[in-house]
Amino acid sequence: VNSRLLFPGLEGKPLKLTELDQGLDQANRLQSNTTKLDILPGRQVGGSVIRLRNQHAKPWLITAGTDNYGQKSTGRWLARATATLDSPFGLSDFVSLNANSTLENPAHRYNRAYTLLYSLPYGAFTFSGFASFSSYE
Repeated sequence: VNSRLLFPGLEGKPLKLTELDQGLDQANRLQSNTTKLDILPGRQVGGSVIRLRNQHAKPWLITAGTDNYGQKSTGRWLARATATLDSPFGLSDFVSLNANSTLENPAHRYNRAYTLLYSLPYGAFTFSGFASFSSYE
C-alpha cells in the first residue's frame, strides 16, 4: 500500500473523511489487499495520525478457461487466459494481461486477441493505459 499515492497532499491538513474513504477504496481495489485504517491521536493538540493496516494476500492471479462465445465464421470455442499482478512497482498499481484464441481449426480460421491494462491511483483518480491487438482470418 503506497500511502503517498493513495492520500496525496493530506499530511498536515485537516482530515476529510471523504478523502480518507477514497484512499481506502483505492487501496482495496486490488484483489490482494484488505486495508483498514485507524485514526489515532497525534502529537499536536487537535492532530491525528492515520495508521493503515493491510492484510496482504498473494499479489498475482492466473485464470484460464474455455467457452462457446466465439463467432460461427472463426470458431465457436474460445480459450481464454488472464494474468494479473497487484502493485508491480510498489505504487498500489495494477497490471493485467489477457489473451484469447479460437480452438477449432486455428491454422485456417481463427480469432486471437491480446490486451494489456495498467492502472495507477492518485487520490480519488485512477489513471489507466490500455493496449490491444487482435487478428482473425
